[in-house]
Amino acid sequence: MKYKDTVMHVKRHDDMHAVSMPRATVEVSNIPSSYRRDTLTMLFENAKRSGGGEIEKIDFVPESGRALITFKDSTGICQVL
Repeated sequence: MKYKDTVMHVKRHDDMHAVSMPRATVEVSNIPSSYRRDTLTMLFENAKRSGGGEIEKIDFVPESGRALITFKDSTGICQVL
């Protein structure tokens, strides 16, 4: 995924809720240290920009440059990849 001349690498991880509702987690790497959780939310929830969908949670440590983004349902992430 490219945003403002920054290339972030995205890899999909499939998972299932306890009640068998599909959800999807993507691992994002190469995130600039200036990015915050809000920036990632804006990028990945914006269907027009990234094809994303509603986010359930974001596990992000800015110093690592990596995040795990879990969407509430897997249908919204096809375009992200």
